[in-house]
Amino acid sequence: VTKAIIAEVPHLQLVADLSHFTCVTEWCSVPSDRNERLGVDSMDRDMLTEAIDTLADHFGHIHGRVGSSQSPQVPDPRSNRWKNELDTFEHWWKMIWKRRLQKFPEGQFTFTTEHGPPPYQPYFFKE
Repeated sequence: VTKAIIAEVPHLQLVADLSHFTCVTEWCSVPSDRNERLGVDSMDRDMLTEAIDTLADHFGHIHGRVGSSQSPQVPDPRSNRWKNELDTFEHWWKMIWKRRLQKFPEGQFTFTTEHGPPPYQPYFFKE
């Protein structure tokens, strides 16, 4: 649906709120340079990264929150428990940032960090 909309409205700017992408799709892949191959389909494609790459030129803002396949926010992205998720989100954010700089070197681009408090934040996790 989004591809059809941006085809009709090519200057449309989107918000990359990727933590909801991972939660809704129950899919949080890891960067392709890692040995683990989580989050690939039966054709060995990382479909979520492909979708993000397709939309990268249209993201004018990144909502910087780390999610997982089960929640739009991990309890503490600094914890080793969430290293794969943090690595994945940093990979996606860098991918979008590089694309925006290539296409719009003088353009404005924003990034907002967020880590919501309980009850939005899962707080039952113990190290």
